[in-house]
Amino acid sequence: MDGRRVRGKAEKTEELKRRIMDVSVELFLENGYEKTTTRQILQKAGILNGSLYNIYHGKEEIFADIIAEALDDSVRESEKLLVNPTFLDTIGFPIILEIYVSFRSPRIAEFLSVAHGKWDVMQRILGMMQRWIRDRDVDNLIDTESDEFRVRMYMCLGAMGNIIEAIHRDPNSVSEKDVIMILVRMLLEVFDLPTDGMESKIRDIYEAIDGNDIVVCGIHL
Repeated sequence: MDGRRVRGKAEKTEELKRRIMDVSVELFLENGYEKTTTRQILQKAGILNGSLYNIYHGKEEIFADIIAEALDDSVRESEKLLVNPTFLDTIGFPIILEIYVSFRSPRIAEFLSVAHGKWDVMQRILGMMQRWIRDRDVDNLIDTESDEFRVRMYMCLGAMGNIIEAIHRDPNSVSEKDVIMILVRMLLEVFDLPTDGMESKIRDIYEAIDGNDIVVCGIHL
C-alpha cells in the first residue's frame, strides 16, 4: 500500500472517530451516560457495527476519549486565560472549571461524576495532571513520578468526584464558593503547598472562567 493510500485510510479513520465522539457527546448530554446505548450511537452517527468496533470496543472507550479531549481542551483554555500563571493557577484551574460547569449543567455534572468513578478514565486524568503539573512546576515542588504523588492525587480526585456527585444529585446542598475554596485548600494541603493568597487567586481564576467563552469538546461553557 503506497503512502497516499495509508494517509487516506488514516484520515478516514480520524474522521469516523471524530463523528463517533461528537455524536456520543450529544447523546451523553441529552440522555445521560448510563441511558445512552451503543445502538443509539451507531444510529445517530449513521454507521455500521463493524465501523464502530474497528475503533472502539464500546461506549466506555468512547467516553474515556471524550474525557481525555476535554482535559486537553481545558489545558488550552487555561493557557489562553491565565497570563503568567502561578503554580496555584496551574493546579487550581481544573478544579475550579469542573465545579463551575457542574453547577451550571446537571448533565455535565452527571458526565463528570461518571468519569470520576471509572478506573480507566481516572488513569487518563492522572496522566494529564502529571504532565500539566510537571511542565509548569519550575521550582520542582512536586515529584509527579512518585507513588506518593499518585496516592495524593487519587485522594483529591476522589473527593472531587464525591462533591460533583453531590452537585448532580442536589445542587442546593452545597455552596459553589465553599466547594471551590475547600477543594483548592485541600489540594494545597495534601501536597504540603503554601495557601498564602489563595482566596484572591481563586477569585481571579473564577472571574477569568466566568468572564470568557470557554469551549470544551465543542461545548460552549
